[in-house]
Amino acid sequence: MENFTFTPLEKPNSLKQMKMLRQTFQFKKLCNDLSSLASSHLNLVMPGNKSHNLPRTRKEGDDVKFALKMILLALVFPASAMAQDAALELDASRSKISFVSTAPAEKIVGTAEDVSGTVKLNLEKLDGTGKLSFPVEKMNTGNKLRDKHLVGKDWLNAKANPTITFELTSITDTKDVKREGTQVEFTGTANGNVTVNGVSAPSKAEVKVKLDTAKNIARIEPTFKVKLADHKVEGKKGVVGDKVGETIDITGVLYAKVKK
Repeated sequence: MENFTFTPLEKPNSLKQMKMLRQTFQFKKLCNDLSSLASSHLNLVMPGNKSHNLPRTRKEGDDVKFALKMILLALVFPASAMAQDAALELDASRSKISFVSTAPAEKIVGTAEDVSGTVKLNLEKLDGTGKLSFPVEKMNTGNKLRDKHLVGKDWLNAKANPTITFELTSITDTKDVKREGTQVEFTGTANGNVTVNGVSAPSKAEVKVKLDTAKNIARIEPTFKVKLADHKVEGKKGVVGDKVGETIDITGVLYAKVKK
């Protein structure tokens, strides 16, 4: 992804950046105003509705300034904003899944397109939930006869089970975390369930995520395996294990729009 940096000396190039910059200056001004006020005195309202201007020592004045800044920070930037959830909507026109079946008699390489879905990410905890899917009919191995068999009732049964789905329940074991401005990058384990042939089974995918909240773009690269027996995909007798691998290796390059 392209590097993106923004400092107060640069000219903002979007309404969102202008708004963020304005809020930053307003926040600093409010803090300075309150600090100036607190450094001279703190007005306390005592019982009986009598007000007293009590002189403060330098240390007490510093404590007051710090407390006022923390209160103002909580008001201007509440905890919900700090968590900063981002909704990712996959771009089906650009996203693609690749799969490889390796067996003694044959190696089959194919792709699947029209991948759609949404993912909700917590950018602070780097955790998320979501659901991705693609049509079985969009799977292509480069052989029309083989593709016809693939979507048939002996294999993936596209008529009864038209989609293959991955439901994301959590992201764990995050590492290689990089944060720079509005960009976030990390790798981790995507935990969830894969549904193939109408049968769901637990799954773990190694995933690499890059996103830029200013440019509203994200890239997700999952890598995982699907065991055909877990989804009752049996095929013709003797084919699985000979011409079709018992386990299918799957990778993906998924592009998404970021909606905060």
